[in-house]
Formats: sequence, C-alpha cells, structure tokens
Amino acid sequence: MLERLARMLIKEFIQVFRNPRMRAVVFVMPVVQVLIIGYAVNTDVRHVPLAVYDLDRTPASRDLLARFEGSGCFDVVRRIQT
Repeated sequence: MLERLARMLIKEFIQVFRNPRMRAVVFVMPVVQVLIIGYAVNTDVRHVPLAVYDLDRTPASRDLLARFEGSGCFDVVRRIQT
C-alpha cells in the first residue's frame, strides 16, 4: 500500500511540474497568502479600557499605574474609590 501511495505522489508531482499554471497555484499562491495575511492580521493589544481600585495609594502603586498608562496598551477610564 505504501508503494502505491509513493508511486501516486510521484505521478502527481510530475503532473504539477509539467504544467506552468499548476506550479503557480502550488508554489506562488501560498507565498502570496502568507505575505498578505502577515500584513493584514494584527494581534497587538492596544487601548484596553482599565478601571483602577488603588487602596494603597503609595508612590509605588502610583508608579505602577503610570507604567500601565504609559505603555499605550491600557487606558485608565475610571478610578474607583470604594
């Protein structure tokens, strides 16, 4: 059975390399798709709304909050008091 499968694969590769249009479909189209999808899909997380409940209110906690805001990934939309 494996020998039949190998022979069939060889036959199909011969067919693909014989026809120039098939070569383009098999080799060029996946490269084009990778390039297009690579530039179109953006997985960066930006401007996530954030509510802050800071009970500590020390310079360290304020510094941490400033780092969150300065990163560009989070936007503090509300400071919760109670």
